[in-house]
Amino acid sequence: MVEPKRMLEADRVGDQIVIAINYSSLELIQTCLRKAHYSLNRSLQMPTPSLPLAFGTAIHKALEIWYEAFLSTRTAMTTECHDAQQTYSTHDKCTRCAAISKFVAVYQEMVPDPPNASEARSVENAVDILNAYFSYYLTNPDPYRVFEDHEGYFIERHFEFPIYEDKFLKILYHGTIDMVVQHTETKALYLVDHKTTYSLGKDFMNRHRPNFQLSGYCLGAKECFGIETEYAIINGIQVAKYKRDFRRINTRRNETDFNELKIAVVHNVRKWIEACASRSFPMNTPNPCTFYGGCMYRSVCEVDEVIRENVIRSFYETDGDSK
Repeated sequence: MVEPKRMLEADRVGDQIVIAINYSSLELIQTCLRKAHYSLNRSLQMPTPSLPLAFGTAIHKALEIWYEAFLSTRTAMTTECHDAQQTYSTHDKCTRCAAISKFVAVYQEMVPDPPNASEARSVENAVDILNAYFSYYLTNPDPYRVFEDHEGYFIERHFEFPIYEDKFLKILYHGTIDMVVQHTETKALYLVDHKTTYSLGKDFMNRHRPNFQLSGYCLGAKECFGIETEYAIINGIQVAKYKRDFRRINTRRNETDFNELKIAVVHNVRKWIEACASRSFPMNTPNPCTFYGGCMYRSVCEVDEVIRENVIRSFYETDGDSK
């Protein structure tokens, strides 16, 4: 099972409040304080992981296998591949089949009863998506391999660094970098963020900047690992039943982006502290309730306040504050 994601943490050291925050927590606070309260204070979670989360996690693990391998081992689909993939296994040292086998193992562990073959997030469709991805980037430029440093492959690296401090408040910013790859010819380094999505259209393409998530990753790579790269790649993979599409966005970050991130973090942490102190967590306007499949807490907010706790007890798991 995937470990619960580390989110916002709060402590007090003498007169100083110490907040550790990541991008996901920042986004929650910016999007809707009610949603942030249910997630960060009350830790309300569905009993089973969402299919998009499980599917995306498993795709990430398959891509790790692919990009750890040397370019010479990333080969076209063969008869042996086809035969092996009928049982979701691998053969010899085939990178393609090893990656697909990894997807299946991770996904089936997270989702013991996956959707049937007619669904976009079925195992069968994932195999088709991955094979299409591998084939696409065998015929289009993809000269990248995972960067290796003294700790090994630069994959799923956690970072944390102080982003702000005064007498009464200290803020630590933390996160996890999907991958840093190196161009096999130029040796340039690129931070990579894999994105699985239903659509790679205009909305997706417009999300690369401004984008605090990528700014935080680039700053974290610099502050914690000494990686000075200002380049990032958003690696988009469409999750659909009958359409295969793959797009990459190459983007850069600079000190202006880092300063914008710092301003946003400090502003929203102070807003969060004030909301917690006053016990006031108002809902946002309706738009965030329906974006990207809808808010997971919508069933709570759409009923009268007097029965919200009943809904929470019925549909969510919690280990946090009940107020």
